[in-house]
Amino acid sequence: MTVSVLYTGAGVLDAVKSFQPDVMVLDVALPDRSGVAVYEEIAAVHPSLPVVFSTGHADEARLEGPLSRDNVAFLRKPYSVESLLEEVERMTGTASQLCTPGASWPVFSTYSR
Repeated sequence: MTVSVLYTGAGVLDAVKSFQPDVMVLDVALPDRSGVAVYEEIAAVHPSLPVVFSTGHADEARLEGPLSRDNVAFLRKPYSVESLLEEVERMTGTASQLCTPGASWPVFSTYSR
């Protein structure tokens, strides 16, 4: 599994273009902008990219629009690594790769500090 981490919403579109992720884990509350705004920017260019919104603070109603899409999910913090992997597996269909030693499975993740 390969993970690339950004701590702010700035430059996410460029990072997605260069990293070409299979899935993105996106915090709803980033230090510099809304995760929903970042998602909308990404979805305009990469509408089929699976996105897992992650937050301990936001109300799911705030994500009503994005969550209406099949390729968008939501996990409320705190959650286990297993829960995250299950959601990513469900969205990408890559369960067998996650358990294969040495497998390279690109994940792009944006977290706030």
